[in-house]
This record gives sequence, C-alpha cells and structure tokens, in this order.
Amino acid sequence: MVSYKSIGNGLVTGVHCVVRAGTSAATAKTVGLVSECSIRKQVQTQRAEVVGEMLPVSIDPTGISVNITFRGFVLKKGVSFGDMYTPIEFNPDDDSMIQSQRVGKIPYIEIYDKNSNTILGATEWAVITSFEESVNKQGYVSINCSFEGIGFLNGTDYPTTALYQ
Repeated sequence: MVSYKSIGNGLVTGVHCVVRAGTSAATAKTVGLVSECSIRKQVQTQRAEVVGEMLPVSIDPTGISVNITFRGFVLKKGVSFGDMYTPIEFNPDDDSMIQSQRVGKIPYIEIYDKNSNTILGATEWAVITSFEESVNKQGYVSINCSFEGIGFLNGTDYPTTALYQ
C-alpha cells in the first residue's frame, strides 16, 4: 500500500470523478456535464433518556436514509454527448407517473473515479425527490436533481472500519 507521504498525488480529485447510473456497476453510463454531486447517508436514532439522568443511557439506530444530489448543465437542442446520460434526462414524465401511480426507480447510481477506475460510493433503487432547472442571465442553464436511495456503500476498493462495535 502506498503511503500518502511518499507520493504527491495521494488524494482523489474531483476533476477525475463522474456520476454514473445504470442497472449495475457493470452497465453504468456516465451522466455528462455534472458540476457537483453528493451522496449522503443519515442514520436515524432512538435515544433512551431516563429520569434523573442528563445524558441518554443508550443511542440505538432505527433506520437509514440515503440522499443523492447532483447539479449539471443542459445541452442545446440537437447537441449530443455520445453514449452518456445528460442531467435533463432524470426528470420523470408526469403523465406516466400519474397513469401508473408510481415513480420509476434508477437501479444503481455511483460516484466513480476515472483516474484509478474505482467506485468511491454507490446506492441502489434511487427515486427522484426533486428536479429543478435554474436560469440566470450570467450563467448556463443548470439542473439540480435529488434522489432517495436504498443503502450507501463504499466501493469495494475501500474498506469499512473495524471501529464500530
């Protein structure tokens, strides 16, 4: 294993990272023109508070929620970005949702480091929770998408800590 002190390029840099989506890691395609992204896991907890005690006697997990957000740019009509998704494609069709009374789910979304061919983190079965288009006179048209997914895992190249007991 390389020590971060022995090499100047020891950190992952955002310029090498992309968002990818698909049915699995093997079939995931890049989402083009994403300018920023995040995946956030939040653990819901239950506190056991006892009369006469200032601090809880226990804090226990009761659930996990995962939120994915990315912002990207809109291509002009007729411009192709090759074999990639574009952020505007993530806006589900309202009529389809109303007719079926359900929202489609994206089976797999990941943050991927192209420089080292490594999955940094991924989630599954993402459901869109918000879709926003932003326009201002001084910049490009951008899209902001938010999703809720099931589970958030580090890529297989990254260990999980033995710290939790």
